[in-house]
Amino acid sequence: MKLKYLSILAITSVATSLLLTTGVQAQGKDQLEKIHSSIQFKKSKPIVSSKVYEPSLTVEFKDNAYPETNQYLTKLFKAFLASDKSELKTMLTTDFTQKFGGEENRGNAFIQHASTLSKQLKSMDIVFEDVNIDSDGTISEIHTVTATKLNGKSAILKLYAFYYFDNTGKLKKIDELSTLLYGAKADRDLGSRTS
Repeated sequence: MKLKYLSILAITSVATSLLLTTGVQAQGKDQLEKIHSSIQFKKSKPIVSSKVYEPSLTVEFKDNAYPETNQYLTKLFKAFLASDKSELKTMLTTDFTQKFGGEENRGNAFIQHASTLSKQLKSMDIVFEDVNIDSDGTISEIHTVTATKLNGKSAILKLYAFYYFDNTGKLKKIDELSTLLYGAKADRDLGSRTS
């Protein structure tokens, strides 16, 4: 008798649950469809990160005799370290050359140099000690750069550089010499490294 009573109670309970569920489904069908479609949308939406890594840059000028030249150098180094090299490319002539010692990086190799440092450095701190501009527009400057790599190790280099421009104002050539003041000997090439 007890078993028959429990069976009837279980069947009644299941039937009541089904009726209630069917009633709720019929009553809130539109709501359920909205919830269901929004859940499907969220699941199918790809996750895309818009954050692009770029090393931090600080620039200091001890010589403020030529503020427009200082602004240009700041803009050049910002474009140099930016993950998107399109602005840097627009600043250079098609036959651009970076000379360093007896070697050189031509156009694409210079862009590769900029890309390599953008990927390998955590930060770059530049102190321009002396900046001059000749009557023909050639910029000459001396700067010290502290480059901190992603592993936290730093190198300090001193550079002597001349910037030559074409008649449209685009950068045609950088002729520079650098010396490693501090850091691993392997970092002597930071001023020209392409890989």
